[in-house]
Amino acid sequence: MNFELKMLIGSLFLLALVFFSFIYQPGAGLYVAAYEVNETPPNYIEVTMEELDEYPYIKKAVMQPGKEIKVPTKEQMDVTSYRIFRESESDCIKINDTYYCLSLTFAD
Repeated sequence: MNFELKMLIGSLFLLALVFFSFIYQPGAGLYVAAYEVNETPPNYIEVTMEELDEYPYIKKAVMQPGKEIKVPTKEQMDVTSYRIFRESESDCIKINDTYYCLSLTFAD
C-alpha cells in the first residue's frame, strides 16, 4: 500500500472516531416521563385521556408510568410549551382518580 492510501485510511478512521465519540449521541435529546404518585399534589391540572390526545408524548408517558419517552427533535419545542407545563404551579396532572408528576429531562 502506498503512503497516500495509508494516510487516507488513517484520516477516515480518525474522522469516524471523532464523529462517534463527540458528535453522534443517539441518547441525547428531550425525554418526558410520568410518575404515578399516591398522595394528592398541592397543585395539579385535571385532564382527561381525550385531552391528552393534544399531548401525544405525555399521553405515552402516562400510559407507561416510569418509562422515559424520547421526544423527536422536531417536536421538542412543542412539548416544552404544552399548556400543562405553562398553566400550573406544578408539573402534576390528575386523570380520573390517579395523579401523575411529569418530568422533562434533557440528555446530552
